[in-house]
Amino acid sequence: MQLLTSCNLTFEIQVPTPFVLMLRPRSGAQQWIAREEYKLEPGVPAVEFTDSYGNLCQRLIAPPGLFGVYTAAEVMTQDWEDQAPGAPVVEVENLPEGILSYLLPSRYCESDRFGQMATEITAGQLLG
Repeated sequence: MQLLTSCNLTFEIQVPTPFVLMLRPRSGAQQWIAREEYKLEPGVPAVEFTDSYGNLCQRLIAPPGLFGVYTAAEVMTQDWEDQAPGAPVVEVENLPEGILSYLLPSRYCESDRFGQMATEITAGQLLG
């Protein structure tokens, strides 16, 4: 499957302002970045690093005035979703500690929208 993504952000900066950006997708086991654009206007030096979750991040200081960030990517993914029908329900209190950090809200996890979805996924499941 081919996915197209883009982001165009504009800021009016009053004083030099540090940014940590996480807007670049990366190729991995489930996706391949076929094409990518990444522009900073005005162009400023940026240091790229990979965080502990494997995200590509950029650190920079935006100068006063208008500052823009533009990204676009063409991403190739598989045409199916991994599923585990019949996987057991595990109560939150029994999850391994190493998993709990994945339950925290993030830019990838719109936790305010998950209540209804969680209810639908677990409907009819008996715990105990």
